[in-house]
Amino acid sequence: LVLLVDEDGPQPPPAADVRVIGLVDSGAERAWPDTWYSLLPADPGRAALACAVRNAFADLDRAAEIRRLGRELSELNTIGARLGAERDPQALLELILTAARQITASDAGSLYLVAERSDGTSELVFALAQNDTVALPFRAARLPLDGRSIVGYVALTGQAVNLADAYAPPPDSPF
Repeated sequence: LVLLVDEDGPQPPPAADVRVIGLVDSGAERAWPDTWYSLLPADPGRAALACAVRNAFADLDRAAEIRRLGRELSELNTIGARLGAERDPQALLELILTAARQITASDAGSLYLVAERSDGTSELVFALAQNDTVALPFRAARLPLDGRSIVGYVALTGQAVNLADAYAPPPDSPF
């Protein structure tokens, strides 16, 4: 939110989500509030005003991002403490998946574990699934640890995959 004001006297300090751009008489001899984001002459011209407004919105976006990162860091600290205190492996997996979904604002998520086979190769174990929208029964499954599946590809490469439809990947994809 950006307010355009003409200074008529004392102004209350703006809220954290407000950037005040003061349009002022440049010849006036008075102190302008330090809480104002920007000062422009009373008739600044279209380009200068547009630039100040753009900068004020960009500053608001940066401030919101800093607040979001602070909240996430606090959440991660809380999660870390809970992880350190949890002794039940299944409850620990539930906690990890729930926390990951909260941080990413995901409706659903699944957790795969890499397991060592007796022959020394590895496989993926579908260990847990959560879904807030669709109630599906959970069935444990094992998958080869290779790039033929989306989860295998991600596990091998460490690269995130974002698909509009997981059931219809692009024809040139390895999975």
